[in-house]
Formats: sequence, structure tokens, C-alpha cells
Amino acid sequence: MRKESYQIKRPEHLVIGDPWYFETVDSQKLKSLVIDVIPQKEFVAALTIEETEYDECMTNIIFALEEELDTYLKGYMYAGQKEQVKKLPVDTAEYLIQVDGRAANIHTHEDGYWGQQLTLYSEEKGQKHPDAYIITISTPDDMSFEEVKGTMGTLFESMKLIPQKEKTEEKSMSEPKR
Repeated sequence: MRKESYQIKRPEHLVIGDPWYFETVDSQKLKSLVIDVIPQKEFVAALTIEETEYDECMTNIIFALEEELDTYLKGYMYAGQKEQVKKLPVDTAEYLIQVDGRAANIHTHEDGYWGQQLTLYSEEKGQKHPDAYIITISTPDDMSFEEVKGTMGTLFESMKLIPQKEKTEEKSMSEPKR
């Protein structure tokens, strides 16, 4: 099993969802069915691709402040942060990823939940302040690590491998579920 992390140019807009939803669902309902992120200008972006024991690949797309990015790349969060999870449903056995005008369809071969958006935030005086967005998507087992890497390379600009570093002890965030 492999895992690689990449620095990417922060996109202006990322949208992921079942293409059928974009054609048939009203805009209010669409908000609950798709992942639609416009990251803050001060955030940087990275992604990880990891093979699972079931021959699937999990991709995490992370938006955060540069000085905190490494913490999220390692799968950790900070004490006191809160989590908000939004699942990515698929009803037509495919989902569409759109990144700043570039797009790719991923054929899942089955319906269900194929990812999620995890928003890590802090609260001050009742106001939520996003600290990071971590978008996790799964690909079917017939899509190899190299194919996932190639697809992400066409969607995200300036994809550069981040060298592996030693792990440190921090608070772990909950595992995304499909």
C-alpha cells in the first residue's frame, strides 16, 4: 500500500457531486448533496493519495493555513477544534470533480457514499471560523494508484511530491467513512 502527499496550487473553486444532481435538483437542495468549496485566500492546498487494503484509493484534498498544513496532512487536528461533516452521495454510479474549469468523471460502478467534506473550525463569540477543509473521495478498485494520480494531476495545477517526514504524537481526527 502506498501513500503520497503533494503540494498543489490552491484552486479558486472545487465542486464534487453526482452529475445527475446538477441537472435535476434545485439549487437549495443541491447544497446538501454536493461538495462546493471556495477556500479562503490565505489557505494553501495539498492532497494525499493512499491505496487501501481493498485496492481502492482514498484522496484527501486539504485547504489550510500553510503553517498548519503538515498537521492535517498527518491526519491530526488541534485540541478545541470542532468538526462538521458533509457526506458525498452518489445515485448514478459516478461523480464529477470540477476544479477551476477542469473536470473529470469518476465511474464508481455503484451508488452510495463516495466521500465527505470535513470542515474543522473554531468558534469565537458564536461565530464559526473555518481552520481547514479536508475533502475525502474514494475511487473504485479498478482505478489504479497511477490512474488516480494522473487524474488529480490534470485537475490540480503544480502538483509536487512532498517528501515523507517522521510522524509525531498529536490528537488524531476521526476516520472518514464511506
